[in-house]
Amino acid sequence: ANLYVAFRCVEPAGDKIRAARRSHDGEIWSDDSVEMFLGFGGTYFHFGVNAAGSTYDGKAKDATWNSGFRAAVAKAKGEWTAELAIPLDKLIGEGKSPSAWAANFNRNRHVEGAWQESAWSPTLSGDSHVPAPAVLRPAGRAG
Repeated sequence: ANLYVAFRCVEPAGDKIRAARRSHDGEIWSDDSVEMFLGFGGTYFHFGVNAAGSTYDGKAKDATWNSGFRAAVAKAKGEWTAELAIPLDKLIGEGKSPSAWAANFNRNRHVEGAWQESAWSPTLSGDSHVPAPAVLRPAGRAG
């Protein structure tokens, strides 16, 4: 009934983690946070949680959509973790589960004073909301 996802964020500067308690669908990416983009058939969903446990969910860039997902975070020496439980019926409705899904996982880090983003599959566009996979070209070759 749920998709469970866990993130383990190694953080040697744990005393500098930036994370504010925010209302649901607040700008969690302005804090140390993790985000997941999950989609199928031209539709995608955006989920995120910051290191304080504040959550965000949206359908594409529509934050008015709500999945009812749950998240928990924990801090330990040298790391912080996040666990998400996403109700699958909110994604697929009453229909058959898709045979193929697309996913990307991002981490936002602010402990060194400047925003750093890492992604499982970088979009190479400056925007994480790119559901199609990036096309890599050899250096020095156009188009």
